[in-house]
Amino acid sequence: MVSKVALKITQSIKLSICILKGLHNEIKDYKIDGIRY
Repeated sequence: MVSKVALKITQSIKLSICILKGLHNEIKDYKIDGIRY
């Protein structure tokens, strides 16, 4: 069985990856919008 600590670590890593991907997508969209206008 996976320990609770390891589970929390994996969850926090997944969360940080999701946040980084979200920021990257926002920056990408902003650049695309900047080119359009």
